[in-house]
Parts: sequence; structure tokens; C-alpha cells
Amino acid sequence: MGGPLLFIVDFAVSVFALFCLLRFLLHLAGANFYSPIVNSIMRITDPVLNPVRKLLPVSRRLDLASLLATLVLETASVYIRVLHAGVVDVFPLWAYVWNGAVSAVQIAIWVYLVAILASVIMSWVAPTVYSPLAEVAKQLADPFLAPLRKMLPPMAGFDFSPMLGMLVLLMGNSYIVPLLKYVPQLAT
Repeated sequence: MGGPLLFIVDFAVSVFALFCLLRFLLHLAGANFYSPIVNSIMRITDPVLNPVRKLLPVSRRLDLASLLATLVLETASVYIRVLHAGVVDVFPLWAYVWNGAVSAVQIAIWVYLVAILASVIMSWVAPTVYSPLAEVAKQLADPFLAPLRKMLPPMAGFDFSPMLGMLVLLMGNSYIVPLLKYVPQLAT
């Protein structure tokens, strides 16, 4: 496969991995599955996840089929990026799997950052207007921000937990995720 074709395949695999991860996180957060956005994510991922669910059924809060699909797809994406970079070293399979898991964690961090930012902006711009996107962002962000709200209650009517949550996520992405990557060549 050539360079542009590898790039397109990697893009498609990464986007589908994002949908699987979103489905896992939305299920974990207990999101409203009748929301148009959540329902669309479910329809997109169902053809791949339904056969996997026969092996890994959904529990109350954990959708292990979505998590496994995310891990497999992110591992494939890391392998495709290594192929695209032309690295000739052969890495052990566990290195690809580990970096796929780290990549999934990094994407989850970005999903939470975007969800927090979107929910904050929507609460400022149009707090009384219904938006499916704002609903999904709030449903994703609230379980993450709930422990921070207990530590840092609102002061003078302002909720500073989104700022603290974004700071924690950005620090994790900047300092912890790079330490978890196994091989610099795989960290593309």
C-alpha cells in the first residue's frame, strides 16, 4: 500500500475507533440513548459491536465490547502509522497494543476536554436553549466533574470545577501520556 492509501485507511480506522470510544464513554456516563447524537453513534458502531457483544455482553455501566473494539482499532492505527513512517524495526505485538491503549487514553482525554469546553460555552451562550450536542457534552462532562465539584464548591455563584478539570486533563495529556508511550518511533 502506498502513502496516501495508508493515510486514508489510518484515518478511517481512527474515526471508527473514536466512535467506539465515544460509545463506551457515553455508556459509562449513563447518557440518554434516545438523543439523536448518541443514537447515531450507536447505529454507526452496531454492525461491528453486535457480534463482539456475543462474547462480551454489556454490563450495567461497562460496555466492554466498545472498549475492546477501541483497543483493537487504536492498535491497528498505531501499526498503520508505523508502516506509513517506514520504520523497519520489528516491534513486539505488546508494544503496539500498549501504544494503542495509550492512544485511546489520549483520545479520551481530548473527548473530555471538548465535552467540558462545549458544556461551559453552551451554558454561557444559550443556557435555556435545547441542543442535542450540549446535552451530550453535559452528560459526558458531569460524571468527570462531579468529584471536582465536591472538592471545589461554587464560589460566589461561579463553578470553577470545569477549569480545574481541564487543567487536570491537560496536565495528564502533557506529562503522563508521554511517559506511558513505549517506543518513540511508535509515538507518532
